[in-house]
Amino acid sequence: MNRAEFLSAAHPDDLSFPWVDRIRGELVITVVSAAGREQAASFQADIPVRIESVRRSRSYLKHIMDSAIGPRGRAAVTVWSTFPDAANNRVILQVTSLPRPFLTQLARAYDPSAVALVVAPWPQARPQ
Repeated sequence: MNRAEFLSAAHPDDLSFPWVDRIRGELVITVVSAAGREQAASFQADIPVRIESVRRSRSYLKHIMDSAIGPRGRAAVTVWSTFPDAANNRVILQVTSLPRPFLTQLARAYDPSAVALVVAPWPQARPQ
């Protein structure tokens, strides 16, 4: 998996985030272009490798994660955590709330099917 991550990071416009299909016991290399398919075809691992075509590249999903994190201005929402959901070719944003202006803002900025939202309270500092 580590080598698949490095491959994906080296070709972020041609590949997306890899993942492990634990049910089938396969490493899944996700591709968005012909060049990505060539890179994936030459990848070798100790477990079976499946190549899967997806719509969104690693660079696009990383852009969402990097630009969405933090306070969201007038919407009074904080995106306090972001991470890839590689199996579904999207990102997950953990947010403090879901007011309509925030949802509208997200839908205008990004492909709505590329984002999943989880409402979770802001993590509190632990007592020392």
